[in-house]
Amino acid sequence: MKSCYSLLISALILLSAPVIADTPLIRTTVSDSSRVVLIAQTPLLWESAEYDNLDFIRFTGSPVTDSIGYPELPMITCLVAIPGSVTPELEFSYAGLRGIQTDPVYPAPAHILSTEFTPAVVDSFVQNSTAYISEHFWPSEPVRIIGETRICGQRLLKVQLFPARYRASDSTLTTVSSINVSVHFDSAQAVWNSTGLGAFQRLIDDSPIADYHPVTQSIASAPTYFGQVDPGERSFPSA
Repeated sequence: MKSCYSLLISALILLSAPVIADTPLIRTTVSDSSRVVLIAQTPLLWESAEYDNLDFIRFTGSPVTDSIGYPELPMITCLVAIPGSVTPELEFSYAGLRGIQTDPVYPAPAHILSTEFTPAVVDSFVQNSTAYISEHFWPSEPVRIIGETRICGQRLLKVQLFPARYRASDSTLTTVSSINVSVHFDSAQAVWNSTGLGAFQRLIDDSPIADYHPVTQSIASAPTYFGQVDPGERSFPSA
């Protein structure tokens, strides 16, 4: 049970991301026996940053990539509940594509232990020289599957979405306003989960695990206790 709890907490941490007004960042739009379709709203915020008299932009308000020395870009990681025994396939499209010229995107820093005053983990500036002369966009794909996990028997596909990508050779940033993702599979091979997350189900309430269907949990009947016993009345076995 302990490992199941740890996996669930780790999965929910992956889902932390900003929300605009009352609109969820990730919303399931289609769910049937052979596919799950979701839409991700992709609000982007960035600010100016400076290092060694060089100007950069740095994204704020959302999780970012952590490939040290590569452009630090917003990243949405979501979970999609799928049946067992299937091979999921991925398709995607996006809306509101825009390309702009910007200052370079700040590189994802390394984390080092500083003991100058009080020991603490601090950011260390690292710039990958190859990444910052590249003629290709980083990341190479706006959507990708990075693996899967199982929580209490529920199979969850890990999908990463990148609402912004950067080409260093001409300092071009492309952004999108939303991303549509379709995960489809052969329904004939599907083995559907019927138990859900069990006692841990309440921890995922209102979280954007796409296509997760809560399972009604049975409630154990109240235990029957023995009758009242007066501790002052004790009987002893006869000799």
